[in-house]
Amino acid sequence: MKRLWMLLCQYRFWARWPLAAISPGVDTLATPRERHNRRYLYWDIAWFGILAGIAFNFLGVYAVRLGATKVQVGAITAAPAVISIFWLIPAGQIVAQQRSLLPLVLKALFSHRVGYLMMALLPWLMPRDWIVPGMIVVAALQAFPFGLATVGFSSMLPEAISKERLGYVISRRNALMGVTSTLTVLGAGPILALLPVPLNYQVLFIIAFAAGMASLYAVSRLDIPEHAEPHPSAHSLDDLVEGLRRFRADRRFFFFSLSAFVFHWGLYMAIPLFPVYWVRTLGASDAFVSLIFTLMSGTSVVSALFMDRMLQRWGNRKVLAFSMLGISLYPTLTAMTHSLPPLLGIAVLGGLFAAGMNISLYNALIQVAPDADRARFIAIFSVLVNIAIFAAPLTGSWLAGLVGIPVVLFIAGGIRALAGLMLLWHRSAY
Repeated sequence: MKRLWMLLCQYRFWARWPLAAISPGVDTLATPRERHNRRYLYWDIAWFGILAGIAFNFLGVYAVRLGATKVQVGAITAAPAVISIFWLIPAGQIVAQQRSLLPLVLKALFSHRVGYLMMALLPWLMPRDWIVPGMIVVAALQAFPFGLATVGFSSMLPEAISKERLGYVISRRNALMGVTSTLTVLGAGPILALLPVPLNYQVLFIIAFAAGMASLYAVSRLDIPEHAEPHPSAHSLDDLVEGLRRFRADRRFFFFSLSAFVFHWGLYMAIPLFPVYWVRTLGASDAFVSLIFTLMSGTSVVSALFMDRMLQRWGNRKVLAFSMLGISLYPTLTAMTHSLPPLLGIAVLGGLFAAGMNISLYNALIQVAPDADRARFIAIFSVLVNIAIFAAPLTGSWLAGLVGIPVVLFIAGGIRALAGLMLLWHRSAY
């Protein structure tokens, strides 16, 4: 009987996973609809963590293994960003026009995630010299559905979970994403070691696509109310001009967006250089690169579990500012490293502050965006971020050819620190 009871308890736990895995014993969400939405938001991010663990961590290394240059690695990030610069504001207007956001978000997510399947199939479909350019084209095309999905999901989330409980849910989502992405990166190591290049990376991206489809199903189960009558002029030029005027007039959101722009410039200036520095300068193997990402993801999981308490105590602005200052150490310390072992400690440090940055940045964006213009403000914010995502990698790659990768990593660290200091200087409540 005792063994049977233990089996039943285990079944009850896993039947409610991931909700049971990261929730307290007492459910603090009052309404059945919020409990329902929270459960599927956790399932969504659990599956998405598998996709993210592969796509975010291995796409650049995949390209390097296929012979990509520093500029081409940067272009994989920059190509979708330059499209997003011009696309996100129209995407925000499209989102503002929708009475029901969920169908639009589902179509956009599906279209975006098909791109990862294409990444896996390219070595079988194209001559070797065309594979990396093909990856750049696929990444660029992904920007169109991704823009709609980003603005739509961010606008939809406060309708799924009330703002009072949103910080709690976001912190748990980030922790859960960290768990699944860490396990994915850990599991990717043997696949990369056992299978030949590029088959090993192709298998990973097929897994990423399958996980993306499971995540899509979870999103489809959300209970999202319909909007009131959409704004009749959401596609007009006058509406766009009015949205930009309101953005400039809202000093709190304007300065928050400016700080985020500066930070993302420092962030993406260094991102395409890390795999090149690890693999070509320090001689890291695929298994060692996987270990770096595993340590970073694992540390971010532990850090994310404490974020809700820290946000309640210090607020989004301070947590975000100190997280930016902490993340500024990551490229700086990497530039000072001339062997592989110190990278493991640097990865732990990066994961510690990355969780605070991810959670507080997203939570602050939802808090400071006015409800009436949420879709438009999020779109304008995303445009600024994507300007940095486009220009910074190209600038970093160009500078690396002139002064070397370590110098560029030092510069990137300084820019990240500047963004954190800007938030500390601007004493705004959020």
